[in-house]
Amino acid sequence: MVYTKENETADQYIERLLHDIGKNAAVRVVTSDNLIRLSALGSGIRRTGAREFGSEVDWAMGQIAELVQRTARGSHMTRLADARPGGEKKED
Repeated sequence: MVYTKENETADQYIERLLHDIGKNAAVRVVTSDNLIRLSALGSGIRRTGAREFGSEVDWAMGQIAELVQRTARGSHMTRLADARPGGEKKED
C-alpha cells in the first residue's frame, strides 16, 4: 500500500514510479487504464490487461491444483506400498 503525497493522484504516482524503475528493472504493469498503459509503454515496461492477468492467475492455480492432486495420489500409493509385505507397490 502506498500513500501518495498531498495533491498527488494515484495515476501520477504510478507514472513517476514507472519512469523511475522502468529502465532498470524487469517489471510488468497490470492495468486496464489506457493512460497508465501508455506511460508504461513509454518507459519500456511490459503491460498486461487485468482480464488477461486474471486468466494467467486462473491457469496457474489450475496447474498448482493438478500438482497437489498428483502428489497426494502418489503419497497415498507410497503409504499403501509401505504397508504391504515386501513393500511392493500395487499397479493401478
